Amino acid sequence: MLCKTCIAVLPNLVVRVNAVVPSRPSSPFDPSAQNQGHSHHKSFHDLALSAQQGCSICCFLHGLLTLSGHSDSQLSTAHGTWWFKRIRPRLLKYYFCSEHQSFEKTIAWNIDKEQTLNRSGGVSSPSAISFATKVLEEQRTVTKSLKQDCEESFAQSRLWITECIASHDACKTRVSSGFLPTRLVDVGAGLLKDEVRVIVTKEVNLATAPAEYRYLALSYCWGKKADDYVGENTSNGKVYGGGPCLRNSHVITSQNLSSYMTGIAMTDLPATIRDAFVVVRQLGMRYIWIDALCILQDSVEDWERESAQMGHIYANAHCTIAASSASHSNGGILHPRTLGRCFAVSIGASDTAKIAREVAKLAHFQLPSRETHANSRTSGSNGESLAFYAMNSDWDKPLWRNPLSSRGWALQEQHLSTRILYYTEEEVYWQCCCFSASEQLPNGLLADPQMTKSYRIFDDLRTESRPELVSSRWFSLVNDVTGREFTESLDLLPALSGIAGEIEQLTGDTYFAGLWKGNIFMCLLWRGPFQGKRSVKYRAPTWSWASVEGRITFIDFYKGYDQKYELSFSSRTPRLLNIKAEPVGLDPRGRLASGYISLACHIKSARYTFSRVSQPIGKHYSRKHNSGILTDLSTEQEVGAVWLDVKSENANVENVIEIALLQYVTREQKQKTYLHHGIGLALRKTGKRGNEYQRVGIAYDILMYWFAQGCKEEAITIV
Repeated sequence: MLCKTCIAVLPNLVVRVNAVVPSRPSSPFDPSAQNQGHSHHKSFHDLALSAQQGCSICCFLHGLLTLSGHSDSQLSTAHGTWWFKRIRPRLLKYYFCSEHQSFEKTIAWNIDKEQTLNRSGGVSSPSAISFATKVLEEQRTVTKSLKQDCEESFAQSRLWITECIASHDACKTRVSSGFLPTRLVDVGAGLLKDEVRVIVTKEVNLATAPAEYRYLALSYCWGKKADDYVGENTSNGKVYGGGPCLRNSHVITSQNLSSYMTGIAMTDLPATIRDAFVVVRQLGMRYIWIDALCILQDSVEDWERESAQMGHIYANAHCTIAASSASHSNGGILHPRTLGRCFAVSIGASDTAKIAREVAKLAHFQLPSRETHANSRTSGSNGESLAFYAMNSDWDKPLWRNPLSSRGWALQEQHLSTRILYYTEEEVYWQCCCFSASEQLPNGLLADPQMTKSYRIFDDLRTESRPELVSSRWFSLVNDVTGREFTESLDLLPALSGIAGEIEQLTGDTYFAGLWKGNIFMCLLWRGPFQGKRSVKYRAPTWSWASVEGRITFIDFYKGYDQKYELSFSSRTPRLLNIKAEPVGLDPRGRLASGYISLACHIKSARYTFSRVSQPIGKHYSRKHNSGILTDLSTEQEVGAVWLDVKSENANVENVIEIALLQYVTREQKQKTYLHHGIGLALRKTGKRGNEYQRVGIAYDILMYWFAQGCKEEAITIV
């Protein structure tokens, strides 16, 4: 049962995530206030009394608070209102806060089947005593070995894959039955248990047996030098592996291709690859794509050709195996791990139906169904009920804080894969285009993309490809990949080639050296890191963020980070004349030999002086670290500021540079007055041709009344 207080507050917390709220003043659900708190009981005493009277939710909350190390005397002094706050679409915070003390628990909700809750340590409609007793009995973690006790885990993985293939239309449309990688590793029929072989797929007739050649793909860390990792301790103090790490003797080359097609002894391969073969067999599959065994490592031409189709390889894989917890190829996948218990409570189908009726009154919302995740029909039938789960604040940490997430190439593999099984230190996570789950929460608590930091760029771009949405997603992606590690720094652009190719297909836009032609002037507004440096080897022209080492950020007005500024346009808006990026090899979006961009824009000279002044200019750029001030050449009046792409480029204390205006912004001041600023590129002449420049930074807070006096439109080329 539920108390009147819970019945009143719950409908405001569990409305459909993707519902469009009509602008009706009478509606009790205000979308502008959806993250504000909703009051619950007036004191902890009231919460405890409601729990004793049998309210499922109050009992659940009371049990979590008392079992979190807080004494009854501490909690009983919490005189004042307890609150719910929706911090994400399906994630809630329950808290009390006063001047002297505060308590907080994170919980989540989902539509679930009542009988499945026991797998997560859940109880249905408990009493206060039964819930507390159950949690106390099971308040422990259980250690399972995926090697010795893995059937339950593999069975769940097979179920996720089967349900995805059967019911997820968005996932089906991603996979093309007419694609196979050039080579695959065969772990199946006709081979010894401890032997695999490489096959060449050009002889395969997909028209006759398409399902037979479905393949998995492996996402993993190669590691550094082999000797660095033998017997290395992992972050949790355990030692995995003990066999060889990935050396030249463990990769395919033009010399050993024939012998690898005959057979490879599994004992000759490192632990991560050996474990991947076990997963393939346990999932009932026969083939897997692994870069070390499917790309000729001594052939530049083969590497360029295969890396160019990396997007197709991962997108068309039946599923990707992510060795998330292994920092090197000998780290393994199937090692002992600690699997915690996630405690849950169901309010029952009848109470769920009651909540659904209340939700329907809120501007005609409906609860989503578990089976369809976004279905519009009301839940509460067929045994479906609202379930609430106790969550740690860092419950999704294993997904985004692990060795694999720091690897540059893994970002593309994650975003392009249709289905992924993440093998972390704690448990196995599942993610596809429509659904996310874990061993603790197999029925999909993470159904909303916002619920996990492993969110993928294409989850919404396939249904909506507005330029501002594409740009914001791309800016976040660049920020992520430039903070990751690459064994070879020249792989930065190739590691994004597959994603860029798919975005081109979705949007019809054209990609040049990490930037998009359709929104080129916003894409040019990137900022280098404080300790950044130009790539030693040529990687991209200076106008591309790929020319700088270190994490890149963008001035992204689309995200609305700084509400003080509004993007404006004027007669001085620049025009794109030409843009070109010349590839080194076969991949048009991979490594570059050269590139340039030609603009017709207004430019003006100013003097740059390095300054250590720290003055915030909005939330996403400020005068500090790499910054300097711009002054007029004649009057020495301060007219703007510059953030240098590379710190070392401020070695010359005074320089005359050219400012090329890109965007015009308006900032509202007090008494409704407005201050007009320009944002553009800081350029320096190359000395080779009259109007040829190199980018040295980004200019901001340019005073427009100064810039308008004497600026001239010119056709310039930046290299």
